[in-house]
Amino acid sequence: MSNFKIELDPREDKDQQIYYLSKKSGPLTLNLKRGAAFLIFTSEDGNEELQIANLDNDTGHYSTFYRKDDRIKVRLDKRQDSYGNRFYVAKLKANFNIDCSDVSFLAFLSKEGKEELQIVGRIDQSSKIDRPVRKRRIVPTVDSKVIASAELENVETLSLDTASVTT
Repeated sequence: MSNFKIELDPREDKDQQIYYLSKKSGPLTLNLKRGAAFLIFTSEDGNEELQIANLDNDTGHYSTFYRKDDRIKVRLDKRQDSYGNRFYVAKLKANFNIDCSDVSFLAFLSKEGKEELQIVGRIDQSSKIDRPVRKRRIVPTVDSKVIASAELENVETLSLDTASVTT
């Protein structure tokens, strides 16, 4: 699969720092279970873009990210191409999907060492870790009082920290 390209619009914040924004809507879901690479190119004025691609090879090295509600903040690594142009990379692998029917991408690059990509959109909760299903059943006691007991079905213990992934 070739890279999915999204134009970025440079904006200025209240401190006159440049950040980049793109709002998209369409029938697209980012599946992060296998991993995705985010590449940001800003060297050429008027041609700023974000490229998103599947991770074909599992390198085992992923960017640190933080997730709260429908916002994901991903640390970006600064790189340089063979022509000396800067670009930024994040590799993200997580146990959820991002519904892009209404999503925003924000790239903050003005603070050296604190470059980050923010993705704001609906995170598919159904792809989170499956939790045990509780089934309630009524159990009568000797004096005819009714108490509830719970049985656990389909119990699997999975350990996955989706708040930050570092290797």
